[in-house]
Amino acid sequence: MAIRNIILVFLISGFWHGANWTFLVWGGIHAALFIPVFILGKSRVHLGEYASGNYLSFKEILQIVVTFVIVSMTWIFFRANSIHQAWGYLAGLIENPFLPSNYGWIAYDLRVLLLIFLLLEWVGRFHFNWLEKLEGKWYRYPAYFSTMIVIIWWGMASEKQEFIYFQF
Repeated sequence: MAIRNIILVFLISGFWHGANWTFLVWGGIHAALFIPVFILGKSRVHLGEYASGNYLSFKEILQIVVTFVIVSMTWIFFRANSIHQAWGYLAGLIENPFLPSNYGWIAYDLRVLLLIFLLLEWVGRFHFNWLEKLEGKWYRYPAYFSTMIVIIWWGMASEKQEFIYFQF
Protein backbone atom coordinates (compact mmCIF):
# COMPACT_ATOMS: atom_id res chain seq x y z
CA MET A 1 0.00 0.00 0.00
CA ALA A 2 2.77 2.45 0.93
CA ILE A 3 4.75 1.65 -2.21
CA ARG A 4 1.65 2.15 -4.35
CA ASN A 5 1.14 5.52 -2.68
CA ILE A 6 4.75 6.52 -3.34
CA ILE A 7 4.36 5.65 -7.02
CA LEU A 8 1.09 7.58 -7.23
CA VAL A 9 2.51 10.64 -5.50
CA PHE A 10 5.49 10.85 -7.84
CA LEU A 11 3.44 10.15 -10.99
CA ILE A 12 0.85 12.75 -9.98
CA SER A 13 3.69 15.18 -9.27
CA GLY A 14 4.95 14.60 -12.79
CA PHE A 15 1.47 15.00 -14.29
CA TRP A 16 0.94 18.19 -12.29
CA HIS A 17 3.88 19.77 -14.11
CA GLY A 18 2.43 19.09 -17.53
CA ALA A 19 0.44 16.82 -19.77
CA ASN A 20 3.40 15.17 -21.48
CA TRP A 21 4.90 11.70 -21.16
CA THR A 22 8.23 13.26 -20.23
CA PHE A 23 6.81 14.57 -16.96
CA LEU A 24 5.35 11.17 -16.09
CA VAL A 25 8.71 9.54 -16.83
CA TRP A 26 10.37 12.16 -14.60
CA GLY A 27 7.96 11.31 -11.77
CA GLY A 28 8.29 7.57 -12.37
CA ILE A 29 12.09 7.69 -12.20
CA HIS A 30 11.92 9.61 -8.92
CA ALA A 31 9.51 6.98 -7.55
CA ALA A 32 11.81 4.17 -8.69
CA LEU A 33 14.75 5.88 -6.98
CA PHE A 34 12.86 6.53 -3.74
CA ILE A 35 11.25 3.09 -3.26
CA PRO A 36 14.51 1.24 -2.35
CA VAL A 37 15.36 3.95 0.18
CA PHE A 38 11.87 3.59 1.67
CA ILE A 39 12.03 -0.22 1.78
CA LEU A 40 15.43 -0.12 3.51
CA GLY A 41 14.04 2.32 6.09
CA LYS A 42 16.59 5.03 5.29
CA SER A 43 14.23 7.73 4.03
CA ARG A 44 14.11 9.68 7.29
CA VAL A 45 17.45 8.78 8.87
CA HIS A 46 18.99 12.26 8.55
CA LEU A 47 15.82 14.26 9.09
CA GLY A 48 16.50 17.49 10.98
CA GLU A 49 20.21 16.93 10.74
CA TYR A 50 22.60 19.24 8.96
CA ALA A 51 26.37 19.49 9.17
CA SER A 52 27.45 17.72 12.31
CA GLY A 53 30.88 19.31 12.41
CA ASN A 54 32.62 16.19 11.19
CA TYR A 55 34.26 15.89 7.83
CA LEU A 56 32.43 13.82 5.29
CA SER A 57 33.75 10.35 4.65
CA PHE A 58 34.66 9.24 1.14
CA LYS A 59 31.52 7.08 1.11
CA GLU A 60 29.31 10.07 1.98
CA ILE A 61 30.93 12.25 -0.67
CA LEU A 62 30.43 9.50 -3.24
CA GLN A 63 26.77 9.14 -2.19
CA ILE A 64 26.22 12.89 -2.58
CA VAL A 65 27.83 12.95 -6.03
CA VAL A 66 25.90 9.89 -7.25
CA THR A 67 22.60 11.31 -5.97
CA PHE A 68 23.29 14.66 -7.62
CA VAL A 69 24.17 13.06 -10.97
CA ILE A 70 21.15 10.75 -10.99
CA VAL A 71 18.69 13.49 -10.04
CA SER A 72 20.26 15.82 -12.61
CA MET A 73 19.73 13.15 -15.26
CA THR A 74 16.02 12.99 -14.39
CA TRP A 75 15.70 16.72 -15.11
CA ILE A 76 16.58 15.96 -18.73
CA PHE A 77 13.19 14.24 -19.03
CA PHE A 78 11.51 17.15 -17.28
CA ARG A 79 12.86 19.69 -19.77
CA ALA A 80 12.75 17.63 -22.98
CA ASN A 81 9.96 18.07 -25.51
CA SER A 82 9.69 14.32 -26.05
CA ILE A 83 11.02 11.09 -24.62
CA HIS A 84 12.95 10.57 -27.86
CA GLN A 85 14.67 13.94 -27.41
CA ALA A 86 15.55 13.09 -23.79
CA TRP A 87 17.10 9.75 -24.81
CA GLY A 88 19.04 11.53 -27.55
CA TYR A 89 20.38 14.03 -25.03
CA LEU A 90 21.36 11.25 -22.62
CA ALA A 91 23.11 9.42 -25.47
CA GLY A 92 25.01 12.63 -26.25
CA LEU A 93 26.14 12.88 -22.63
CA ILE A 94 27.47 9.34 -22.74
CA GLU A 95 29.31 9.99 -26.02
CA ASN A 96 30.82 13.28 -24.77
CA PRO A 97 30.47 13.70 -20.98
CA PHE A 98 32.32 17.02 -20.96
CA LEU A 99 31.15 20.34 -22.33
CA PRO A 100 31.64 20.47 -26.08
CA SER A 101 34.32 22.77 -27.41
CA ASN A 102 31.79 24.98 -29.22
CA TYR A 103 30.80 26.49 -25.85
CA GLY A 104 34.15 28.31 -25.78
CA TRP A 105 34.44 30.85 -22.97
CA ILE A 106 31.13 29.79 -21.40
CA ALA A 107 32.52 26.32 -20.61
CA TYR A 108 35.46 27.91 -18.79
CA ASP A 109 33.21 30.34 -16.91
CA LEU A 110 30.87 27.57 -15.84
CA ARG A 111 33.71 25.49 -14.43
CA VAL A 112 35.20 28.46 -12.55
CA LEU A 113 31.79 29.46 -11.17
CA LEU A 114 31.10 25.86 -10.14
CA LEU A 115 34.39 25.74 -8.23
CA ILE A 116 33.58 29.04 -6.50
CA PHE A 117 30.14 27.79 -5.41
CA LEU A 118 31.58 24.48 -4.22
CA LEU A 119 34.15 26.38 -2.17
CA LEU A 120 31.45 28.60 -0.66
CA GLU A 121 29.34 25.56 0.22
CA TRP A 122 32.34 23.84 1.79
CA VAL A 123 33.18 26.91 3.90
CA GLY A 124 29.59 27.22 5.11
CA ARG A 125 28.95 23.53 5.77
CA PHE A 126 28.96 23.88 9.57
CA HIS A 127 26.32 26.62 9.76
CA PHE A 128 22.61 26.39 9.07
CA ASN A 129 22.58 29.87 7.51
CA TRP A 130 26.20 30.77 6.99
CA LEU A 131 25.43 33.92 4.98
CA GLU A 132 24.53 35.55 8.30
CA LYS A 133 28.23 35.25 9.17
CA LEU A 134 28.97 37.83 6.45
CA GLU A 135 27.06 40.53 8.36
CA GLY A 136 29.30 43.55 8.75
CA LYS A 137 32.07 42.17 6.54
CA TRP A 138 33.44 44.55 3.91
CA TYR A 139 33.20 41.98 1.09
CA ARG A 140 29.52 41.07 1.65
CA TYR A 141 27.94 43.60 -0.70
CA PRO A 142 30.66 43.42 -3.38
CA ALA A 143 30.04 39.63 -3.45
CA TYR A 144 26.28 40.17 -3.83
CA PHE A 145 26.82 42.79 -6.53
CA SER A 146 29.29 40.60 -8.45
CA THR A 147 26.89 37.67 -8.37
CA MET A 148 24.07 39.89 -9.62
CA ILE A 149 26.24 41.20 -12.48
CA VAL A 150 27.21 37.66 -13.54
CA ILE A 151 23.55 36.55 -13.53
CA ILE A 152 22.48 39.57 -15.61
CA TRP A 153 25.43 39.11 -17.98
CA TRP A 154 24.62 35.45 -18.60
CA GLY A 155 20.95 36.29 -19.00
CA MET A 156 21.72 38.84 -21.70
CA ALA A 157 24.27 36.59 -23.44
CA SER A 158 22.01 33.56 -23.68
CA GLU A 159 19.27 33.07 -26.21
CA LYS A 160 15.84 34.05 -24.97
CA GLN A 161 13.58 31.22 -23.88
CA GLU A 162 9.98 31.36 -22.84
CA PHE A 163 9.35 30.49 -19.18
CA ILE A 164 8.59 26.75 -19.09
CA TYR A 165 5.15 27.11 -17.48
CA PHE A 166 4.02 29.53 -20.21
CA GLN A 167 4.41 26.73 -22.77
CA PHE A 168 1.22 24.92 -21.74
